Amino acid sequence: MPPPSEAGPSSARAGKRKERTPPDEDAHPRKKANKNPPKSPEQQRKEARRDETRLTKKSGLTAAEKSLQPAVNLHVQIMWGIYKSTDVPKSPSPAQVAAFQRRFATADQWDEFVSTQTYDDADATAAISALRTSIQTRRRTPIINNILHVKEHHLTTIFSGILSAGLLEWRPDVIGGTPDSLYNRAHELVAIRTFQVVATAMAYRRLSPDLTKVKDVPLLTRLFRHYIYSVVKPKILKESLMAGSVVAHAQRTDSYKRRSALGKARTKKVLGDGWTERVCALTSESFCNSDDEYDPADGFYIIKPKSVRSANTTAWVRIVDQDRDVVAKSNGRVVERTRKIVANAQPSSITAHLPRRVPLDWFDPTEFNKLPAELRARYRESGIALPAAHHWVAGRVPDKFKTMNDTTFMRIYGAEVMALYQLPSDEEVEQMRENGTLDADDEAEAEDDQEDDEDGPGSGEDMDQSDG
Repeated sequence: MPPPSEAGPSSARAGKRKERTPPDEDAHPRKKANKNPPKSPEQQRKEARRDETRLTKKSGLTAAEKSLQPAVNLHVQIMWGIYKSTDVPKSPSPAQVAAFQRRFATADQWDEFVSTQTYDDADATAAISALRTSIQTRRRTPIINNILHVKEHHLTTIFSGILSAGLLEWRPDVIGGTPDSLYNRAHELVAIRTFQVVATAMAYRRLSPDLTKVKDVPLLTRLFRHYIYSVVKPKILKESLMAGSVVAHAQRTDSYKRRSALGKARTKKVLGDGWTERVCALTSESFCNSDDEYDPADGFYIIKPKSVRSANTTAWVRIVDQDRDVVAKSNGRVVERTRKIVANAQPSSITAHLPRRVPLDWFDPTEFNKLPAELRARYRESGIALPAAHHWVAGRVPDKFKTMNDTTFMRIYGAEVMALYQLPSDEEVEQMRENGTLDADDEAEAEDDQEDDEDGPGSGEDMDQSDG
């Protein structure tokens, strides 16, 4: 987004901008445009806050270099006891850090100690046993599945390396220390050295890393720091501020993803059945669709009610879902998760956002008419997608509506539905504009709002941050 000084007026207010007298070109010679305009104070502050350890798509890594990241992640997960994406690993106690600092006052002392140590299989037995016990008592996750493919002697190498470096366990101090502190550098070097050994021995073959870069220590340092300080550290901070917040955030992210995928699948089916874009708009935007929540007791996903959506639209999407299941079964495909309607289900905490570019009849008339006039004004030109329920046949919208043009539909069927909605008058809307309370992007042609963290780690500018 450009800085405020460079932002132009909204299209709604462009007409109100006062015309300016063109400058005298002789008195004011034209200056060449500055290709690199100075950054605004806000941009400078954002850059100052930017995490130097974070790798993004603009970090310049090659495909071969990026291929090492999942293996690096898994290596850290094994050492730090992370078996699920929502696990928050333990931080060292002040006493642990102090004991290390008393033992090793300088990097040379630590290097000398490490150079005299050897990998001892017996030292790692207890650590490996603890890892196996933790895995066996937990539900299978992608991380656990990857760990189970790592051979015993590779795990021995990892945990023996940790102990031989003077560390009782691998616990970097990401909150109280910097990446370059002696304590954290010791953890980092142990991680890199043991990674080089086991990765070269094909410990992480399942993740397909390109081993031509495995000896590149500066690269491995960047990859390890990215995962430790840009992926794991924020979770530790979040959890320290509010217990349970990491799991809650993950649940919201998963819900966003499921809802978005559901909308895409429904829209694909509606288009495949030959319906117009007008009808597809009932499901195409993510916010048009209900959230769901997994119920481990029954193994179903409970549908969260969306009271602002009309009964007609809800009936319509239920039919679309039934037809999708029929097609999936007939083609031998696995039917997606089972969504279940439960009486008195609680509304989702993330469904309050209203879709922007939807037909007016997506809304329940009673609920819509309760909205403030400023919100209702957004949908004045939205139109109607479906005929009233009494025009349906056997609970379905007849196929004749597929090929009916919008003008004919609105004249014969749409006007009846439109009459249920109380829309602001032209005079009201004009007054809103004059008062500056309604901009062009508040109306039906507005761009869709972006959901926070909808795609989770790895979205946008971030490089893949998968958990292995």
